[in-house]
Amino acid sequence: MKKINIKKSVILMIATGFLISCSDSFLEMAPKSTISSDQLLTPENAESMAIAAYSELGNDHYTAPNSLWPYADITSGDAYKGGGGTGDIWEFNFMELFAFNTTDNPLIDQKWYRLYVGIGRANEALKVINELTADEFPNKTERQAEMRFLRAHQYFILKTMFKYIPWIDETVSGEAFKEISNKEFTDQELWDKIADEFQFAADNLPEMQTEKVG
Repeated sequence: MKKINIKKSVILMIATGFLISCSDSFLEMAPKSTISSDQLLTPENAESMAIAAYSELGNDHYTAPNSLWPYADITSGDAYKGGGGTGDIWEFNFMELFAFNTTDNPLIDQKWYRLYVGIGRANEALKVINELTADEFPNKTERQAEMRFLRAHQYFILKTMFKYIPWIDETVSGEAFKEISNKEFTDQELWDKIADEFQFAADNLPEMQTEKVG
């Protein structure tokens, strides 16, 4: 007859009791590595998000430059691609020659992506700014105008490069992005929407900007 190990039996009983008595409440905790939308609703965060939208203007790369020389100058004959030969950034060479210029050109896709990153940053800033009152955030209208100007700038480039584009503003949630068609608006309607953005900026920005970058 085998002897019963009393110590092991007691530990097993206690462990079983914990398993039965425990709930899932310990799993219900706010993630520590993310910021909720409610936490963002402060004037300080609104300013930080506006700065992030501006910083996208300086986040270009020679494969997707903000100067637009590959998409206009070399395709119009104003400039040559140059570099270390035709294989050096071959995608731009094909654009210059109008040869093998397919819709899946990776550098065209990269430019599209980067422009929508800029639009996304302006939209996220506007979501926060729009929720704040003028008393909480005295610069509210001016920052709205700045973000809409930046958004219009990005859309203007997209429009000139691709003609038909999905229009995404701060009212669109991330889940709905994939549902928006680039033919939701006509060619003229898209131009009108971009013009409206610039007009709002013109109506609400000071003629002389006192907040200068030193």
